[in-house]
Amino acid sequence: MSSAPQFQKGSAGHLARGSLFIFFAESLVFPTGIIVTIYLTRKLGAFGFGIFSLVSVLIGWVERSLTEFFGRATIKFIGEADDWRAVAATVTRLHLISSVGVAVLIWFGSSAIADWLNEPLLSRYLRIFCFDIPIFLMARAFRNVLIGVGNFGSRAAQSAGRWLSRLCFIVIFVEMGFSVSGAIWGTIAASAVECAIGYFFIRLPFTHRLMIPVKKFWGYSIPIFLSTVLLVLYQRMDLFMLKMLGGTTEQAGFYGAAQTIYLVYGVVTLALAPLLLSTIAQNMKRGDSEAAKNIGSDALRFILFLFPLAAVVSGASWEIFPLVFGASFEAGSTLFSYLIFSMLSISMISIVTSIMTAYGKPRWTLYFMMPLPPLAFMGLRFTIPLFGPLGAAATTTAFSVAWMCLGLAVVQRSWRIGIPFSSILKCVLIGISVYLISFMWSAPHIMLAIKIVSLSLAVIFFLFLSGEIRKHEIQFLFRLLNPSKAVAAKTIPS
Repeated sequence: MSSAPQFQKGSAGHLARGSLFIFFAESLVFPTGIIVTIYLTRKLGAFGFGIFSLVSVLIGWVERSLTEFFGRATIKFIGEADDWRAVAATVTRLHLISSVGVAVLIWFGSSAIADWLNEPLLSRYLRIFCFDIPIFLMARAFRNVLIGVGNFGSRAAQSAGRWLSRLCFIVIFVEMGFSVSGAIWGTIAASAVECAIGYFFIRLPFTHRLMIPVKKFWGYSIPIFLSTVLLVLYQRMDLFMLKMLGGTTEQAGFYGAAQTIYLVYGVVTLALAPLLLSTIAQNMKRGDSEAAKNIGSDALRFILFLFPLAAVVSGASWEIFPLVFGASFEAGSTLFSYLIFSMLSISMISIVTSIMTAYGKPRWTLYFMMPLPPLAFMGLRFTIPLFGPLGAAATTTAFSVAWMCLGLAVVQRSWRIGIPFSSILKCVLIGISVYLISFMWSAPHIMLAIKIVSLSLAVIFFLFLSGEIRKHEIQFLFRLLNPSKAVAAKTIPS
């Protein structure tokens, strides 16, 4: 018996299934991360865990910066290339050379960094963690190649392998008596597992000839990197400004806890934005601009439908937040109820910049993001002294929503990729309704879960009743979740 045909690469089905796989794989960061944190805090103590956290943040920032510099440009060029192996060989070597260079700099500068942070022990652990940088960057290079060629399932396997092996290796090395060094070597081993999985699926020969239009590649990577830096700066500006403008450490703690919602943004963005870029690039290469437009619009609609679902959570934040973080953090529930909409707006902004990149406008991403941090700075400078943390959360959310609307207007005007105004209006009305119900419906303990599930189902029902979720899209979802019934399709019918 022949196997059922799978979704065609570059199709909406392929994008949706790939996003689903990667979302579940990346979601492993939550349970494994919690277990690792609980384990290390008990085994290393406050001081040891503090040292590990500090070196992890420093090295992680370097690794993420290098990844963002190459990431979307790599996906774009491989998605459009006739000989993707030649392009992949070139960008992989660029990843390796740059990461080794940065690792060497940090190795020799570790003592200066430790002195600057007034923590002499940091130098030793930074030198160990330097070994992770080239391995991590090679793993991310393979990850971007897999996305570029549309091999989304293998890309999901990389993430699952990383998070599961990280948990296992950290426990093994720490139990062997290596303490903080063991936690670091466990992280390095997880990067090696991710790298090995990526290489297994690509089998890229490093002797392959080099081929990449270097000037054009830098023309993509530099503005995309800078726009990403500006977005990250904007995301963290409110917390730092709250502290700088007189906020107490306790208020900063409440605000930081409320900002944990941005972890969801990270998972949603990793699962959708790079894959969308690859899928649109592949369709544009084939000359199927109509399919590219439909897929871009469907991605925007998907984020839009999350807003009324977020309204359910926002309305119940006064019950959810103390339950998760403890009664002492109840003051953060109002901040959370605002920032959840900021998170979704930033997710939409990320999708918009992916569309700009896919259509060959990388500089637009930089021009689009440049005004946001300074405008937000001025807004926060005015509202925080008057309203404190609530002013910071409300201002950040207002700017996020405004910039999301601006981005939607840009892609609609430029490429006719967008969301009908009637769809936005329906989602707003449904969102307001379920927010009010969720807020007024008191549901302690197990009833809280029942409330959230029932109101979320009500949102889906009303979206279907209003014609926003169509019957063929529900059928498509069932095919998506059942591989035995998957059928080849270019796009979701509209």
